[in-house]
Amino acid sequence: MNKARKNISKWLGMMLAVAMVFSLNLTSMTAKAATSIPQPKAQTEVTAPAGVAVTIGGQEAKFYQDTYKETYDDGGLTFIRTEFANKTELDDLSSVEVKITGAAVATKDTDVKFTNNSGVYSANLDLRNKAYTITIGTGENAKDYILAANIKAGTSVPTNDGYVVSAKINKIDAAITRFVNDDPCAGNPYYTQDKDNLIDWISITNYIQKDNVEKPTDTKATPLTYTLKNGTTGTATVDLSKGTAKVTIGKYVYTVKASFVASDVFVASPSTFWIDFQELRNSKDADETALAQAQEIEDAVSMYYEDEDTQKEFPVGTTNMKVLQTILQWCVDNGLISTDTTLGESTTYVAEINGLGEFSVGSLSGWMYTDNPDSSIKPEKWYTAPIGAASYQLAADSKIAWFYAVDYTTHPW
Repeated sequence: MNKARKNISKWLGMMLAVAMVFSLNLTSMTAKAATSIPQPKAQTEVTAPAGVAVTIGGQEAKFYQDTYKETYDDGGLTFIRTEFANKTELDDLSSVEVKITGAAVATKDTDVKFTNNSGVYSANLDLRNKAYTITIGTGENAKDYILAANIKAGTSVPTNDGYVVSAKINKIDAAITRFVNDDPCAGNPYYTQDKDNLIDWISITNYIQKDNVEKPTDTKATPLTYTLKNGTTGTATVDLSKGTAKVTIGKYVYTVKASFVASDVFVASPSTFWIDFQELRNSKDADETALAQAQEIEDAVSMYYEDEDTQKEFPVGTTNMKVLQTILQWCVDNGLISTDTTLGESTTYVAEINGLGEFSVGSLSGWMYTDNPDSSIKPEKWYTAPIGAASYQLAADSKIAWFYAVDYTTHPW
């Protein structure tokens, strides 16, 4: 009897162990399935069903299919999307009217109800990083679609009520900007597959920022003053000991960023001293060789700034050319750009950088620079300082953009 009991106990133990392993495998499979969709990389417009038209918030919506950063078959999912203007607030998408004509519409979402008014199906939907699966058509013509919306990516100056319209970091005027990061392929299941860790395809960051601010006595209590659009003013102290911090002003959160310097130092950074290729890339005359050379230069300068050991601080009075030569010499020494680059302590004129030089893109092309570039003006029209770079002395708040001009005659002096 005891032997039989032992055998039964042993059998039960084995069954329990198998069950636990099976359960763990199921859990593992479930977890894997929940994160199995790779990130989408692009959308391709496809033809809408015959006779079907969709508007989202009064804007025409289009039909798309997605491609992914990894090989993946999503079974031919089709999406219905529209993109709102860059200045649209995320809260503006909290109740957006969707109208669909040309076929019957249904949804399994109990929170969504489409009403039919003479063949026009409509519903008010919350599209703040939310997507909805809807069925268009009936019977064998029925097909599921994922409906979502986006806000156009990019930077703008916020103007709506409630925003900060002017600010000073340690008494220095700062820039106020609003940046929309709009990941491609709104509503793709990649963003929603993990219900406990949803990913926003729309994110908005508000910035108050300034480079080369005179260093306060205590960066952990950097003074910030601001004015809202309605005229309300306020003050705050911000911990900028690490260069950035978040502060809530009214109903918006701002990322405050600053670089601090002594009043006798110019700090080179991607926002105070850079090489710009917008004019070259906008030109129809630029060939693949010139564009490749430009990309190599851009990547090399980026690595210069990423390297913690490169020189970033220069005494006020250092020339524009000296800073450029310091950066270019490092790039050449590290094999990031070719030796076909104008180098040397006595350089007064830049003939070429990485083989891209005067006349490389036509008889009017070559290297120029501008100080305090105006982002509202096309680079093709940038002003050029009437003084050679070897004589141009930098101040603590200087801002320099070197650029490759395709036609120097378009640049005023």
